[in-house]
Amino acid sequence: MNPLTYKGSNYDKYPVVQLPDTYTEACFSGWESITGEIRQKLQAINKREKILVVECYPGVDEKEIRNVFEAAFPDALCIHSKEGMLEEEELNALLKEDVTEDELFGYMTRRNIDCYFDPQKVVSIRKQIQSVSGQPVIVYGTGAAYLQPTSDILVYADMARWEIQQRFRRNEVGNVGLNNAAERTSLQYKRGFFVDWRICDRFKKKLMPYWNYVLDTNSKGQPNMAIAEAIEAGLKQAIQQPFRAVPFFDPGPWGEANG
Repeated sequence: MNPLTYKGSNYDKYPVVQLPDTYTEACFSGWESITGEIRQKLQAINKREKILVVECYPGVDEKEIRNVFEAAFPDALCIHSKEGMLEEEELNALLKEDVTEDELFGYMTRRNIDCYFDPQKVVSIRKQIQSVSGQPVIVYGTGAAYLQPTSDILVYADMARWEIQQRFRRNEVGNVGLNNAAERTSLQYKRGFFVDWRICDRFKKKLMPYWNYVLDTNSKGQPNMAIAEAIEAGLKQAIQQPFRAVPFFDPGPWGEANG
């Protein structure tokens, strides 16, 4: 390339997979549109007690999820998945062998989503849900679909790793089951890398055949949601053509840039 004739980069920083226009109506933008779609689908279900599960990937603002859905469904019983989890001391002791005390290194955990939960609490909450009469139930948070395995509508709230890291830096979120938003970002990242993201990726794969909607909350206050069929169509389209992920370059623990 002749630098004298160079007119700028054509590098695409924001690659997309383009779907047919037929999927336009399968997408919803903004909380009002999203909750309106879910409300309509719940109303169409011919059951007295209806269960909505909002499974959240680590980093999703679960307070925002709670506030939005409590406002949209004021008569619903809302249960946060953390209510069924182990106490922080128990969880730290359980995961210590994977997290380790090393500043940088740990072990890729082989544990699954159930490791976060207290069996007795889980049994109690499931009984509480079964006893509900005449009102909808909303279970939300990381592991919500484990806490309540059956649902009338399953929404998967996903989150990009780059945004999780930014939220760590802004002290907005902590690791799964912990109130450690103020902890050093490097330690939060390490726990996410070796434990939380591994466990939740496995759980995500198990849930994919069953979710009804996928919710994107990477931009605060600007959520987007698509039906499962549209997401599946996008994945099928992606594997039939060249594709790449949106690039993300971040200073690593050794002072270099990681993509």
